[in-house]
Amino acid sequence: MYNTERNPIVQIAVIAGLCLFAFTCNLLVPALFWRSHRYDWLEYCAIFASGVLVAEVALLAIWCGLGQWSLKYRLPVTVTLLIFGACSYCLGLQLPEPNSRMPWLVAALLTGAAIGLFAVMQLPLWLIRRTSQSRIALSKGDQSESPQQKQFGVGYLMILTALFAILLVVVQSSMPHGHQFLSIGEILETCVYLIIYIAVSSLLSIPCVWIALSERKKTPSLVTLAATITVAPFLLFGLTKMLAGQVDSEAIFSIFCYEIGLTGTTLATLVIFRLLGYQVFSNDHDNTRESQDDRVIETEAM
Repeated sequence: MYNTERNPIVQIAVIAGLCLFAFTCNLLVPALFWRSHRYDWLEYCAIFASGVLVAEVALLAIWCGLGQWSLKYRLPVTVTLLIFGACSYCLGLQLPEPNSRMPWLVAALLTGAAIGLFAVMQLPLWLIRRTSQSRIALSKGDQSESPQQKQFGVGYLMILTALFAILLVVVQSSMPHGHQFLSIGEILETCVYLIIYIAVSSLLSIPCVWIALSERKKTPSLVTLAATITVAPFLLFGLTKMLAGQVDSEAIFSIFCYEIGLTGTTLATLVIFRLLGYQVFSNDHDNTRESQDDRVIETEAM
């Protein structure tokens, strides 16, 4: 059987294919939102697709928090991909109706939501990385960082500055130029929804790492994921009803569609990386295995 775990060509091809798929979704999925009012089933498809798009942000946040590279490489690469993804989504929103004027603030809020989810997920992932030394890597030896990898050279800073300038041009080119504005009430209401969306999306995404990539017991992660998927639609429905007043009960199914899109895409992508050989390694896991091996040796000696 052909082994793809250590073949860099296969790994690069798979990652490039996933990036191309994500970029295509960012451009084409917004067309569903423009046409979702025509049919109920199309609206549910659009909400499911929005979960797929949010999974892109979650996966970048997971790699930034637990990836095997040094932080000086993980952070610029993931943030660059994040901004490119947000800009391509803003371009996609303008493609179906080129003559329409999407408010600039709407695009800014959507980009801010992606950056917010990315930033919030870093806190628990960073704590996990620091406390258990967890890493996503091809092997145990790949997760160690040399002192040279943590240093910032002049060349690195020059490349980082050039990358920042390119990102500014991309953001300026992709943002709409409409002059419509949102009211203060609409902005505050949107921010409340974004905070809730970030919390729920984090609870849905982080357990997927251990379900797909860990050899440990998966029960805690499965329980957390199942509880979030079950409880979140009803909790969000109640909060929305408090904020917006009368809300259709079909909103529960809409939230469920979003959860399935986000969770399914995150799990499927992580499983692909698992097939490429990536796993979650941690010191706790290694210490447990060493203690088990010692007990086996002692038992055999007796």
